[in-house]
Amino acid sequence: EADTPQLKGAGALKVGILRYILCNFNEAQKAFSSATDNADRSYFQGLCCKQLRRYPQALEFFQRAKDQGGKTTELDVEIAEVQALSGNLEAAAKSLARLEKNIANTADYFYLKGLIDELSGNTLAAGEAYVRAHEISPEHVAATFRLAYFYDLHGQEEEAVELYRRCISKPPVHASALMNLAVLY
Repeated sequence: EADTPQLKGAGALKVGILRYILCNFNEAQKAFSSATDNADRSYFQGLCCKQLRRYPQALEFFQRAKDQGGKTTELDVEIAEVQALSGNLEAAAKSLARLEKNIANTADYFYLKGLIDELSGNTLAAGEAYVRAHEISPEHVAATFRLAYFYDLHGQEEEAVELYRRCISKPPVHASALMNLAVLY
């Protein structure tokens, strides 16, 4: 990369994706600014913005990716998650209701249900939904992190440590998982 600092097009897209995987979100965004403008670019820009908690921009990029022909259901899941994370729980619940037909009984569905429940203050229902999401797909990092945090808050430290370890084994690494794990040690 140092030999070709002015990458453009597909090369810049690949560098941006690599930087995203390495959790270097601001640098990834710089690479994406020179990348081919397509659904993949918009999707990864949305993911970077979500990690940086730039929720309005994340929503714009995910919608743009849909408009550019990206995978509609996957993008709608991202949109619902960002709506919830940004505090727009009503919109997130509506998005989840629209998605239910396509993703019912999936880890994504139960993760989103849990997230909306958690952010609405219904922590027990959230915990149940995260458990269900984790049962369906133990590799679902977002659900695993939220379940670990739920266990952490409810005194189930051994279970929390195990789940936090799983979270940090897959990029992008949740900084909060690292910090929470350090506190538990």
